[in-house]
Amino acid sequence: MKKLSFSIQTAEGTLRPRAARKQLDNMLSVLAKLRFDGVELMPYDCNKLGSREVSELIKSYGLGLSAVGTGIIYAKRGLSIADTRKNVRETAIKSVNEFLDFAGKCGAPILIIGLVRGKVPDQSLSRKYMQLFRESVERIAESAHDRSMILVVEPINRYETNMINTVEDALEFEKNLRHDNVKILVDTFHMNIEERDISEALIRGGNTIKHVHLADSNRLAPGLGHIDFREVINSLNRIDYEGYLSAEVMLKPSFEEAAEYTIRRINKLLTNT
Repeated sequence: MKKLSFSIQTAEGTLRPRAARKQLDNMLSVLAKLRFDGVELMPYDCNKLGSREVSELIKSYGLGLSAVGTGIIYAKRGLSIADTRKNVRETAIKSVNEFLDFAGKCGAPILIIGLVRGKVPDQSLSRKYMQLFRESVERIAESAHDRSMILVVEPINRYETNMINTVEDALEFEKNLRHDNVKILVDTFHMNIEERDISEALIRGGNTIKHVHLADSNRLAPGLGHIDFREVINSLNRIDYEGYLSAEVMLKPSFEEAAEYTIRRINKLLTNT
């Protein structure tokens, strides 16, 4: 049975930890009232957030923690695990491992490897960057394996990164790894830009797909753009996907309205497909 979660970026980067947890508390309360199954977290600084406090807070609302994202490491700190500068790369890997430790202590089964791979500054360096990214993922995957966790590599559109843009790119990357706990995350927003046919790409991804981000063509809640989510759900049913469907959307017109629209739309589709 598919479960629904909603992605939240925590605020300890701008608020004191206690205030950030209070804000998280309020958002979790909304998700619980709307009957979401879980929450996906994108921490700013997981050391400040506190794994024990967050874990207890999530459980108090009867929610699961579907996954933890790492994109903030690159987006806000400029750290990439594929950087050719060893000191920068090692700092990035250390940060990802801190997120991994936080996720494990909070009970998340999945850590997301998305924008933390960064961008290739010069196409002549593409092979080098991919090699370094592969080596870094192998190291992180080994730590994840010790925690019985899965890493999911997310194909991201060409305007945000020039490394691994499609499901086919991710499959090619994944098949050459030594560790079998590295799988794929698909995001309908990115797929709408990069894939010739979203359903075809989902079928191609098959059982390597272990996490799904839902967002419409404009990054709003499903149903507020032009992606055919009925066909998305049908395709996920065809590959027997039974993980989380996690909305990663812009919080417009508000967090509450985005969450409510998401669950109404997706529950209707799950019921009628």
